[in-house]
Amino acid sequence: MVKVSVIVPLYNSAKYVDELAVNLNKQNYHSAQFILIDDGSIDGTEMLLREHPLVKADKRFEIYSIANGGVSGARNYGLIQAKGKYIIFLDGDDYFDEKLISSYVEAIESKDTDIDFFKITLVDEMKNAPLPDKFQLNYGSAVKDTVVGQEELLSYLCDGTIKGYPVAYISKLELWQNVSFPEKYRVNEDLSALFQLISETTHLKARIHDETHYDYIMHEDSAVHSMLLC
Repeated sequence: MVKVSVIVPLYNSAKYVDELAVNLNKQNYHSAQFILIDDGSIDGTEMLLREHPLVKADKRFEIYSIANGGVSGARNYGLIQAKGKYIIFLDGDDYFDEKLISSYVEAIESKDTDIDFFKITLVDEMKNAPLPDKFQLNYGSAVKDTVVGQEELLSYLCDGTIKGYPVAYISKLELWQNVSFPEKYRVNEDLSALFQLISETTHLKARIHDETHYDYIMHEDSAVHSMLLC
């Protein structure tokens, strides 16, 4: 039985395929489904994925190709394919350690929560230095071992304590039954989806953690990079 589905949208990501395959293959959690969605790439991303030796040898990998429609459409397609009890979203051009999936799953199962949030480290494009503290995701006093509910999570969203980064949380698949990423938006689509998910789950249980297993790489041409510099 698949315990967790990992959804990774990709667009023109040929130069990241090898590192992504390595990072996923080395995950020490085996009851996982790796859903890689090629979003209409024109640089051979799909072919490189399908022919990569680690991908071919690891049964956790599933490769899909769809017409280009943006990251929201790719994530929504991944949700349709998901068979796990839990969902983790990753980006194909970032770095994450081998304990990410196991740590996320162990955390959400330890108190039977619906969604658990983790810190991520924002690093420069060369991956050799974290960005200044003012740009980092800092949960501050929100980090606690106790379970919090819908009202408290909404307040954290409104005051900016919790951001929309999909890579910063693990959630139960059932929460996404009537929730999707808005495909008409090109910015803040992830925040919109998270707000909808929390708003529509009255008896939501969540925890916020201070540990991090994920380096979010800030590329100069990314939308998030542009917003941070505003």
